[in-house]
Amino acid sequence: MLIIGRLVSRWNVPIIAHLSGDDALSDRAVFDTLGSVALTSATEMARATLTFLQLYGWKQVGLVRPSMHFERLALHSLRNYLKDANIEINAEIELDPYMTPDEIIATGRLRHLKNRARVIIVEMGMDLHSAKSFMIAALRSHLKTPEYVYIIPWLAHLHDHYPWEATNIEKSETRVAFDDAIVITAHGYDKKFIEDFELRLNKVTGVISTYYATLSYMSLYDALFLYGLAVRDAYEETKNQSVFLDGLYIWKKMTARQFIGVTGQVLINNKAIRVPSYATYHTKNVSTMINLGAGRYSERAI
Repeated sequence: MLIIGRLVSRWNVPIIAHLSGDDALSDRAVFDTLGSVALTSATEMARATLTFLQLYGWKQVGLVRPSMHFERLALHSLRNYLKDANIEINAEIELDPYMTPDEIIATGRLRHLKNRARVIIVEMGMDLHSAKSFMIAALRSHLKTPEYVYIIPWLAHLHDHYPWEATNIEKSETRVAFDDAIVITAHGYDKKFIEDFELRLNKVTGVISTYYATLSYMSLYDALFLYGLAVRDAYEETKNQSVFLDGLYIWKKMTARQFIGVTGQVLINNKAIRVPSYATYHTKNVSTMINLGAGRYSERAI
């Protein structure tokens, strides 16, 4: 994407990202014809997490992160944001994301967390399921009492069910482990949006897509819709049938606008980038996820 983004700028061709990409893509001096309708990014998720911490006035936290692919996650950016906001990181532990709960306990690192932190941010991967082993390990180590708060950033939705809905022998224990956790994720992943789009796609094409493929198609649909709106406005303004060849002009028509897409309301800023909208959920009795509130966390909002 980084290479293509540079090339299309030279060709004066607009390009719209519909999935999360490298944060370097936000440099408009280089990628001056790039827009995005991606639901989230690691950096924006970090901002949303910081906003939640500030909302409750928490000044000390513990971090739990994986030993690989850490640079793709929200915690990578969050560490710097916490420092700027004068929020102390009292404990930070690194774990192999493929460890079992017993293997995590055997490392002894949970004792350090127990002694140093009460507000714990857990991000072992991009999907909520990646936190499962750690949460079970915390439960078995008696770190799931009311004095602890667990916050889980949820960047990518790779499964069509929650971890505690899986049909395996750990199901009951998983339900208890995730109980009372705080989950932060982007709007647009709502099950109703996904189910409605699946029905529409199947009716028109006859295709039955996988859950993750459906999410990709939904963002792609919104990207095409944004491009169509921009071309329509450009033509109505110029009456030039070749106006679509002017990529920078089309890009300008993609900025500062909003529309209702298949992933919900799409609000585009003056850089042609979708402003993410996040919701915070409280998993109560793990039978439901209670929405604690939502907000748009952009650079200006922070």
